[in-house]
Formats: sequence, structure tokens, C-alpha cells
Amino acid sequence: MATPLATPINKDAFNATVFEKAITGKKLRLAVATAELDKCIDNEHELRQVYGVLGETGLNETPLFLLLQSPQYKNRDEAKQLLEHTVMRKVIMLKWKIFGMRMYMEQALMYLLLLMTLTLSVSMDVSDDDAFPAQLSVWLYIGLGLVTALIATYFFKYSHRALWWTCVLAIVLLEWLVVRTALSPFLHAHVVWPAFVYINNVLLAIVGVYFLRFELNEMFGELSENHREFDCGIESLSPRLKKTLYYIVSAPFMVVAQFLLMLLGHVEANYYQSDFNKVQLPTFIVLVVYAAAELIMPFKADARLCVGIGLTFLTWALSVQYLEVHGTAGYLIPMMKRMLHDVYRFMAFYIPFQCAYAFAYYLLFQDQENADGYDTIPKSFVTTFLVMLGQIETGPFDELADPTQYVLGYTLLLTHATLVIVMLLNVLVAMMTKSVDGGMEKAKREALVSFAECILRSEKTTGLMPLPENALPKRKLTELEPLVVVDDAPMYLEAASSKDLSDEPEDDGLGFKPDDKSSDELVEELAAEVASLKDELAEMRRDMREMLQLLKAMSHL
Repeated sequence: MATPLATPINKDAFNATVFEKAITGKKLRLAVATAELDKCIDNEHELRQVYGVLGETGLNETPLFLLLQSPQYKNRDEAKQLLEHTVMRKVIMLKWKIFGMRMYMEQALMYLLLLMTLTLSVSMDVSDDDAFPAQLSVWLYIGLGLVTALIATYFFKYSHRALWWTCVLAIVLLEWLVVRTALSPFLHAHVVWPAFVYINNVLLAIVGVYFLRFELNEMFGELSENHREFDCGIESLSPRLKKTLYYIVSAPFMVVAQFLLMLLGHVEANYYQSDFNKVQLPTFIVLVVYAAAELIMPFKADARLCVGIGLTFLTWALSVQYLEVHGTAGYLIPMMKRMLHDVYRFMAFYIPFQCAYAFAYYLLFQDQENADGYDTIPKSFVTTFLVMLGQIETGPFDELADPTQYVLGYTLLLTHATLVIVMLLNVLVAMMTKSVDGGMEKAKREALVSFAECILRSEKTTGLMPLPENALPKRKLTELEPLVVVDDAPMYLEAASSKDLSDEPEDDGLGFKPDDKSSDELVEELAAEVASLKDELAEMRRDMREMLQLLKAMSHL
């Protein structure tokens, strides 16, 4: 009986298993991973394998997921270098065009709606005696435009994005005209203000639930679908019901456990690798609780004001993450993160001196009558902190009648100013200078990572998005193709694979091009060319010397 032959392995095909082992193994093998990606150049089928095939590849098995959220934390930063590979940049741009830009705009518009409804909610209450005409105008002129643009995102096509922007802008301008001439005067005269406040809070709750769901989907998106089902021993339950029970029973426990582990410094969830996510999830949980309480049983005035101001501050501060895809600000966000880490480390060193001088000033002025900035410990702490910002008040020190106290007071003040302003602040400046040293070049690389993570976050909330059949050209990228026919004579456009994949990326409309080479890369290429020219020149000199020697020898014959 003949033994069946094993299926031959195509060595020219992209091998996802080899790529994954090269990235997630104990030893990172960039050369092996790069060789696998090189197989996908000029090969549509293999490029689809890198993109991810719906039904064959799980989201957590795609190369983009493995590069950004590899379980081997020590290799992650080095593995992200592969995002600059021609094929990976092509995949990133494909995902951006197919679903990334539309989902980004949807989330950005929803976040603007969240900021507006939250800010208005904190500024209003349900009292029958109060009116809020300014808040109503904000809703009519800004809220209505946001809702219109949000609805329009469902009709967005990347290939027709200019037409989409034109139509949305025209509709919004028409709405503003109607609001100004007819709707605004009518509503201001007939609106029931408690109902307006209630409707605003309802929308705040809806938007808050939307973002809480988004964050939970992102957090659990790194798990495969079969791991997101609650197994209660009842086989007759449908997969949808099992998944619902998972989010009701298991998910809350896992969220709390992972958050506590993060606070203790033991980060296991990839979700908490992002500095933004460490703040976002608890913020949205509190926001949903706040919105629900405003609808059912409003907080007391003081508690409501404190919670509302805290939420408003955090949500507005977190909005900076939506600039990650911007052409200029996207480069600056990674630099700002590093600088904030420097400030955090600096404060750990500064706080002991802050406390030392705050208590010393309090003890010095505790028996003085005209020491308003130092008569209590909190006031002394604030006044001492302001010295770091250059606000030095010498009045209380001049009123010290006792010569010993006078000398002691000014000794403390002068040493304080010297230590904090001259020494400690210069230490902070030196730390920040080191963080941004060559920072723009490093930030450009990190901006590409942030751009890719923005796309992956969207994909984690919806699952792997399929690559349409017509998304890639049917021809080989290295072929020549007629571009324009003039007088029956075709004009050709050279379409080399490297150019099609990386050198001329289409503008995404936001100014961000992940294929831009950094100055360091350009300098390295230039240095390599100069070195090559030097080698050629040295070889020419050797040839010339040999030629001269040969001519001299021939002349003596």
C-alpha cells in the first residue's frame, strides 16, 4: 500500500507560525520576521495573510496585534521596529482606509458630544426657577452639528472623503441658518428647562455607556471569542447568552482585579500598557454612575460640583489622545508623555524638601499675627510651593521683630529659593532635555506606533474587519500600467512595489503619513552612500597607482 505524500510546504508563502515564534519567543529574531514579511511584497495573497483573513485568523493572531501587544514585554519595543517594514506600513494604511478613519471620526465626534453634554450637565440643575439659554444655544449650534456629522459617518467612504466633508459642511451650515432664523427664537420662548436638563443627562448617560462599552471591548478584545463565554454547565445556552453572562458575571471581577494589579505595579492586561487607559476606564465608570445618579437621585450641590468638575477636567485632558493621528501633534504626544514621567520622578525627589520648608515656615510664624500665608499648615504648604514658581513674599519676614527669628527666616527663604529655583528646577530641565534629546526623530517612530495602536483599538472593539476584494490592485505592483491615454498613445506610470507600498502614501486627510522617513534614517542612508563613494574613490586611486606603475615600467623598457 502506497504511503500518501505529505503536502509540500511553500517556502515562498508567508508563514504566520514562524513569524509569531520569531516575535513572541524568548529571543527576538527580527531577521526571521523580516524575511517572512519580505515574502509578501508584490504578492496579493500573502499580503492578505498579513492583514488577516476573516474566518481563518483571529484578531489576536494577526501580525499587527503580535507586534503591538506581544506577551513578551521585554521584546515589545524592539519588535515594534517591524512596523516600519514596507508590508506592515501598507497593512496599516489599508486598515486605516477600510475602517480606521471612519471609526476614528465616529469616536472623535462621540467624544466631543460627551464633552459637551458633561460640561452642560455640571453647569445646570433641575430647579424649576432657573433658565439656561446659553446652554440651549450650545446644543442648537454645536450639538446639532455634532449629531449630524455623527450620523453622516455611516455613509463615509475613504475614496469619496472630500465629497463627504463638503456635503456635511453644507448640511451643517444650512442647519445653522434654520436655527438662527426660526428654531432658536421658538425654543427659547417655549422650552421647559427641567425637561431640557433631563434630556441632556439622558444623552450623557448614553454616550457614557458607549465609551464604557468601547473600553471593555478593547480590554477583552485581546482574548479570543471562545474565551469570552461564561460556562455555567448548561449546554443549551446560546453563545450570545453565554457571552452576555460573561460580561455580567466574570468581566467586572476581572476589571477590578486587573486594575488593582496595575496599581500594585503588576500589569498583566495589555490594555493597561497604555497610559491613557489607566485613567480612562475608571473615569468612564464614574461618569456612568454620575449620569445615572443625575437621572434618578441627584447628588447634593457640593458633592455634585466636586464630582462634576473632576470628571470634566479628566475628560477634557484625555481628549488629547485624539491628536495621535495628527501630522504634527501626533509626534509631540510621545514626547509629552516622557516629560510627564520626568515630572513624576522629579516630584518624588522634591516633596521631602517641600514638606521640610512648609513645616519650618509654619513653626516660625505660628505666633505671628500678620502671617496670612503661613498661619496654617495647608496655607504654608501652598505658599511654599509657589516659591518654586517664583512667587516670593518677603512681607511676613520683614515683620519678624526678633533678630534671631529675622535671621532664621531669611536664611530659610534664601536657602529655599536657591535650592528649589537654582538647583532642583535645573535638575528637572536636565531630565527633560535628556528625554527630548533627539526626541523628534524618536517621536516620529513612536507616532507610527500610536497610529497603529489607534487602528488596533478600533479593530479590537469590532473584531477582525475583512479586506475587500477590490482593496488591492489585480496587477503586480512591479508592472507598468497605462495611466492616461493621449492621442491614442498610452502614457505610463512606473509602479515599482517599493513606491506603491511606501514612498508615496495617500494623504489620510489628517496630515499623518506613517511612511515618512525620519531625519536619522535619511542621515544613515546618506552616510551609507558617502561611505560607498569613499570606497569607490579609494579603489579608483589604487587602480590609478597600479596604472602609473605599469606605465613607468613600460617606459623603462
